[in-house]
Amino acid sequence: MENEVQEITNRKTQEKISDENLRKINAPEAPKPPEVIYGELIEMLKENRPEDDIALVEKAYTLAKGAHSDPTRNVSQENHI
Repeated sequence: MENEVQEITNRKTQEKISDENLRKINAPEAPKPPEVIYGELIEMLKENRPEDDIALVEKAYTLAKGAHSDPTRNVSQENHI
């Protein structure tokens, strides 16, 4: 009887360890910061479209970064769902 209890306990422990490892494996990666994504985009554009001017992409990124840099909201802004 004692061996059976030990065997069940061992099996449950292994299942728990497996579940924890599975959660770690399936855990989503943390999102990349915008600066990293922007850098990757610029590199891809330079590699795949070397003849294109990326100034417009740079201008759009600079504008968006400035627009989102202030964490406070204007009182007149509404949440749109």
